[in-house]
Amino acid sequence: MMMKWLYTGLLVMMLSACANKPQLAPTEFHLTQRLIGQLPAPKLHAPLSTQELITTSVRGHELSFMAMMTIKDNTLTLMALTPVGIRVFKTVYDGHAITTEQYLPNIPLPNMPEILANIMLAHYDAKAWQGHLPSTIRIQDEGLTRTLVNEDQKTILTIQYAQKGHQKVPIQIHNEVLNYTLTLKNIQ
Repeated sequence: MMMKWLYTGLLVMMLSACANKPQLAPTEFHLTQRLIGQLPAPKLHAPLSTQELITTSVRGHELSFMAMMTIKDNTLTLMALTPVGIRVFKTVYDGHAITTEQYLPNIPLPNMPEILANIMLAHYDAKAWQGHLPSTIRIQDEGLTRTLVNEDQKTILTIQYAQKGHQKVPIQIHNEVLNYTLTLKNIQ
């Protein structure tokens, strides 16, 4: 009888643990630990092709890689290479699904929806994000800075731009809550 109660208790604990961890849809991403966004469709942006050296800084650790992004024919393609040109991965987002090919098998890949979200937040107009971010988050564009703030006016994400002719080019993305920074250097 005691074993029956023990098994029942363990089963209830396992089921409740599963219930507390929501499964993200393939195109959802974490803006904070609790706030979840949905990637907008690539078709919401004009055709674009960029090449950038991206340096990530998380908890004192840095990693650099080359990123080539293309938005064309309602598809966003992101190719990552090591600084010496070795392919790391290729990700394709068609508005419904994200597919990734990994070229170096023993290197752990980052969370693709979150990588795409950062890049798309930096490149897409604020209008493209309407209905894709939690209702408590607002995008504020002022000069060469884009800020995502919550309902308490606390900054979640800051994107810094440089002016290149008539175009604003993202140069840094900093997530205040998740404590990471992406530095982008356009190499075109």
